[in-house]
Amino acid sequence: MIKRSYKYLIVLIVVIIFTITFTHSHHVQSVDDLSYAVALGIDIGENDDLKVTFQFNIPSSSRRK
Repeated sequence: MIKRSYKYLIVLIVVIIFTITFTHSHHVQSVDDLSYAVALGIDIGENDDLKVTFQFNIPSSSRRK
């Protein structure tokens, strides 16, 4: 029972640390300046290697510059 409580406590502490770390606004960027992956392809290439292909959109704010 005590080990289970420690497990939940550690998970809670990790979640709180990640929340505080990744939600600050130190480097704020506009949503229009971000690029998003609109397609993702995973294929088996030569020699049974995985080939991963991404397709990104061009943000509308980048076209105006």
